[in-house]
Amino acid sequence: MLEHHLTPTFVLDPQGRIIAWNRACESLTGLKAADVVGTRDHWRGFYTEASPCLADLILQDRTEGASEFYAVVANDNNDANRGAIAAENWFVMPITGGRLYLAIEAVAIRGANGKLVGVLETIRDLSAIKAAEAKFRGLTGVDALTGVANRRTFDDVLSTEWRRAIRSGAALSLLMIDIDCFKLFNESVGHPRSDECLRIVAETVANAALQAGDFPARYGGEEFALILPSTDKAGAASIAENIRAAVEGIGMLHPISSAGPYVTVSIGTATVAPTATDRVEKLICFADIALFRAKESGGNQFCAFDDSPSCNVARSQPTAGIEIAKIDSDASASCRAGAPEARLHA
Repeated sequence: MLEHHLTPTFVLDPQGRIIAWNRACESLTGLKAADVVGTRDHWRGFYTEASPCLADLILQDRTEGASEFYAVVANDNNDANRGAIAAENWFVMPITGGRLYLAIEAVAIRGANGKLVGVLETIRDLSAIKAAEAKFRGLTGVDALTGVANRRTFDDVLSTEWRRAIRSGAALSLLMIDIDCFKLFNESVGHPRSDECLRIVAETVANAALQAGDFPARYGGEEFALILPSTDKAGAASIAENIRAAVEGIGMLHPISSAGPYVTVSIGTATVAPTATDRVEKLICFADIALFRAKESGGNQFCAFDDSPSCNVARSQPTAGIEIAKIDSDASASCRAGAPEARLHA
């Protein structure tokens, strides 16, 4: 029955060895039962490095520390004392690829004498539901003109992803996107055409989101942002170039642009693997510095920020991720002057 159960399920013996790994678990993780049964390698289906699953925490009597590994722990103390625990978290699947939001439940299996004989863990993929929830929540915080999230929602989401990245140790990337010479465009073609331009660019940025957790927003004016959880520098650079090329490829004529005959964008990218002493403003400031460099170098390009300048605003503080200061171009201007050169990509 377990083998043919539709819910991904595995069972560990008291020593933490896999004694059952059903077909649904094979499909979800990409790990075959023949390769893992009898081993303690169940973590390989969910992590790139050894990390405890919920079943391990029950075996090790460490359920009180589950919040160290999972964003949402959905059990109470009574459940934990009875040997049952539930949690939820985003996972970047190491074998099958993709980013999934998984709901996990683990329960101790005891014999008639009460002795522990194993732990059963079940997994449900709630990625589609999570994405729908995020879209619904965004309806109360969208930008009326473009339909993407507004600045307030951006702040909330970035703060949440920053804290999640601290817990998981994953990289978090941010793209800051600005329409080149937009003020001149607006003065030349008028507000209706300018509004259309903003909507088109917003749609292009949103279409560049590849994972369920990628989050586009209108940062303000003609500036947009794209939050990229669990995305390294190379991934951020690839998405930035896709956005740049897509906007230019639309072929919307720009009567007075120094960057070319069409509407184009400049993009700043920044990637941080945050620690508990870092502030989220660090990521915003780095991306803003990179954006400034891209625009300063002629526009229609992206700049990847790879350095760590001495920045008074983004300096590490113990109040990591508590608030997001409204860092704009003027606020980070003092950082730019002393920042090492970033890499430009035309």
